[in-house]
Amino acid sequence: MPDLSASDRRFLADAAATLTRHPASSVPLRRDTLRARVDALVARRYGLTQDHYARVLGGFNHRSWPEAPTSCLHAFDAQAHQDDPAPRAEQQARTPARRRALTRG
Repeated sequence: MPDLSASDRRFLADAAATLTRHPASSVPLRRDTLRARVDALVARRYGLTQDHYARVLGGFNHRSWPEAPTSCLHAFDAQAHQDDPAPRAEQQARTPARRRALTRG
């Protein structure tokens, strides 16, 4: 399980609430975009590269949402440009070795 930053957890909680509150037919474009962003964030936090993520996406038939692979890869790329190094530093600071290194100064 990846160690998610506080902003990652907030985003995933808000996305889950939105996706469960609104029926699929009510706002399909927003739901699809949100699903793609959630999937891409999880893939990124598990450390997948774009090539690995594309391979994972290729392992499903996507009958219910044929645009999923393209949308998810676009979201994955967009997150690369939005990823702030601060959450990654926060995540690294949680590991025991990194905490010891930070406290030594």
